[in-house]
Amino acid sequence: MNRIPKSSDLPEFDMARRRRGIRAALDEAGIDILIVTSAVNIRYLTGFTGSAGILVVGPVEFTLVTDGRYAEQAFDEIAAARTQGPVVLEVVDSSDQSEVVAGLSPRGATVGLEAAHVSWARARTISTEWLPHCSVLPTSGLVEELRRVKDAGEVARIATAARIVDRALAEVVGELTSGRSERDIARLLDRRIVELGAEGTAFDTIVASGPNAARPHHRPSERIVGASPATDEPETVIIDVGATVQGYRSDMTRTFLVGVGGPTASTPSMYDAVLAANAAGVDAVRPGVTGRQVDTAARSVIEGEGMGDLFVHGVGHGVGLDIHEAPMLRNDDRPLREGEVVTVEPGVYRSGLGGVRIEDTVVVTSEGCEILTSSPRDPDVT
Repeated sequence: MNRIPKSSDLPEFDMARRRRGIRAALDEAGIDILIVTSAVNIRYLTGFTGSAGILVVGPVEFTLVTDGRYAEQAFDEIAAARTQGPVVLEVVDSSDQSEVVAGLSPRGATVGLEAAHVSWARARTISTEWLPHCSVLPTSGLVEELRRVKDAGEVARIATAARIVDRALAEVVGELTSGRSERDIARLLDRRIVELGAEGTAFDTIVASGPNAARPHHRPSERIVGASPATDEPETVIIDVGATVQGYRSDMTRTFLVGVGGPTASTPSMYDAVLAANAAGVDAVRPGVTGRQVDTAARSVIEGEGMGDLFVHGVGHGVGLDIHEAPMLRNDDRPLREGEVVTVEPGVYRSGLGGVRIEDTVVVTSEGCEILTSSPRDPDVT
């Protein structure tokens, strides 16, 4: 299995590209200044990870406004961004933030707010009390659109998170036959992920066994894995797990068959259909192909097996600083671009019996895609 690199070995982020990208996006939108309030978007543009801050993107400078609780943290975290362009830090009492923002917004300027991240009440306060001398407009997805294409530093961190999960799952999967509960298995995975160097999991780990595997977002319970009455078919166990490395997340799902089952059982046929759909979806990922086309490539395999009504979600989504971010493949008609990182996760779910989902995280390359999640797809742990 590939070595897990140290954080110090990972490439730096291309903050200069991000600066150029957001300024070009503002110019195209006719915006002079953007007030960024999403904590994730502030982190993307500056490196700051605190929970209290406002970023003012001006024509020349980025100004991060925060309070004294985060003064030293902010100074350290924005250091890399400052080497690639002017980033100014303003540390003021929270009650004085409005004065700083107003001072950075010239009279008559067109100021954009992130509509998805500002409440109606706060938007009214900013427009009528903070910036009555400006034209304040809603914007949608300006930073998120930039985040779709990852730089080498971002891809390296997602890949490292994936390697950590590969290693953790390999060490824990044998416990599926040891009489442990779903919750026990999830806890073992979560702990091992941290021990291997991750900040934590990328989301709440899913361990779903037997009938619970028919629920795509099942929360681990005290149900004992393999507790179904003896039948002619094995029990499906879905494990959906990810890790976080310096804010960047991985996402992978594997399905295991626990127990004794013959080749004519329905669960193995479900597994084979999903495995083929996963392969078709991954094979479809390349520059110029739309997200919808990737979804169709995987979905048509399952539909061809007469299980289309059992595939109840989209085939995948973007992954980065958020576990679910653009593009959402099923309804996205924009061409994929080199550097985008997406999941391919077809699944089928049969109520009362169980389900199968196989998910990989891939990065779009010039010639197709590279799979970042490397755990084996062999479902047998008996």
